[in-house]
Amino acid sequence: MGNYPPTAYKPSRRGLVLKNSRKKTSRDGSISKPSSFRKKKIRDGSKSVKTSTSTETDDSCNSSNKYRKFSQSRPIPDDAPAEIKLVRQYLYYKDAHNMEGMDSITAKNCTFFFIDADADMPKSEFYEALKDTYASFPDLHFFWKYMKISGIDSATGCTIVKVRDYYGIGKHTGKPYAFGPYEAIPATDKIVQDENISWAFFVKDGKIVKTTLDAYGEIVGPPGFYSKIGGVIPGL
Repeated sequence: MGNYPPTAYKPSRRGLVLKNSRKKTSRDGSISKPSSFRKKKIRDGSKSVKTSTSTETDDSCNSSNKYRKFSQSRPIPDDAPAEIKLVRQYLYYKDAHNMEGMDSITAKNCTFFFIDADADMPKSEFYEALKDTYASFPDLHFFWKYMKISGIDSATGCTIVKVRDYYGIGKHTGKPYAFGPYEAIPATDKIVQDENISWAFFVKDGKIVKTTLDAYGEIVGPPGFYSKIGGVIPGL
């Protein structure tokens, strides 16, 4: 899932043109992936959440116990870092559609930033969009490959936990689903799978302070789900 409301979603025309020729087909052949966009980023061999403030290190640079990987398919061991346990619990709550649980371990001023969005999104907007998606896709569940501590943010002192290849999948059997001002679409019974994202959590003092989500140029969240059930967004 990488869900975010229309107020934070303003794709660039240039990005849409660059990605418009790339079309894919979902597993059941009924859902075509929309064109995608992203802002170009300089790659220097390491991946940073925000290069101006973060001292995050590349995944391959750390072999110590603190930086080991934890997969979704295995229980978190007792000796795992507290930050790993916290993020894992957050993802459990999200998969269980437990909004109160998610809210309880995110800081009051926690923000969610999508790499291609114009601004950070307050958690109230993020959770509102998530509730709408749950209502339209009641069996929505989430999957990911692994998580690990990838560094410390030098500006805030937060520990960064990165979750790789995170995505949601669900069937549109609930309420009509809409994106922004566009027409809501009644239940289609289509199975929709969101695009993979890299999700970084900034953790401090037992709370998630902020997160950043990178969809590698793909359309994710409400516009992605809307497009995959047949919605038309001008320019996509």
